[in-house]
Amino acid sequence: MNALNTLEKKYVQAEAAEEKGQFRRAAQIFRQLTEEEAAEPLFHWKLGYVLLELQEYHSAIKEFRHVLKLDPKNIAAVGGLGRVYMELGKWSLAEKAIRKRLALKRSPQHFVFLAHILMMRGHAHEAVPMCRRAIALDPGFAEAYLNMGLAYRADKKPKKAIAALQKATELDGQYADAFRELGWTCYSVGDVDAAKTKLEKCLELDPEDAWAYLYIALCFEYLGDAKGASRHFRAALKQEPENAVFRKEYDEFLRQSVSSNGHVLKGTSSDNRS
Repeated sequence: MNALNTLEKKYVQAEAAEEKGQFRRAAQIFRQLTEEEAAEPLFHWKLGYVLLELQEYHSAIKEFRHVLKLDPKNIAAVGGLGRVYMELGKWSLAEKAIRKRLALKRSPQHFVFLAHILMMRGHAHEAVPMCRRAIALDPGFAEAYLNMGLAYRADKKPKKAIAALQKATELDGQYADAFRELGWTCYSVGDVDAAKTKLEKCLELDPEDAWAYLYIALCFEYLGDAKGASRHFRAALKQEPENAVFRKEYDEFLRQSVSSNGHVLKGTSSDNRS
């Protein structure tokens, strides 16, 4: 009885550490539990997910595979494998695992995972039905509409993309990613004023969104506001100084900002690069 109480106490401690984001501490305790109860799948897959958070992907794979030897239909382990393969960019293996997870039990989140995988494999047109299946299970799932919008955009259907992304922002007014992608899609169809408004909302929600700074810089550039464009290009580079795309766009902006007599237009400065 004392041994059982000790296991329960450790499990509670591990879960508390995980909830607090103390993943290293949680991994330590879950590992102790797997050593004490090697045949208990729960401890292994819980350790696997914590290792996933720690980006220790190959160790996580080992734990999930161990669970599947104990319980071949363990949905947590199958789903965990899919997540790890997604992080590693092994899209074929990820698709196989997530499809198996959905065959065992359908969930809105895993249909969205599958949609993302299909897009990464270049099958955007197949991703939309997966998003619809997620929405059928959870009509208020904003992430499904976000991914549907991304799939439509990749499939060269910007009007449908905008409608789906707009729905995502309506369902979740705090969804910074949705506002960013809606803004960029509006920009792609030439609705720059709308794009700027959506991107400003994204940055209000998430002031550290580097891509939103880049996109809104392009809006300012298009609208002829060199000062605003320069400020936002530099903000993007401040967030991600090594981003080659950001550097290329900013350098191109600076080149185009130079007047015919060699002076830099007001609001820009080649001496003030990030």
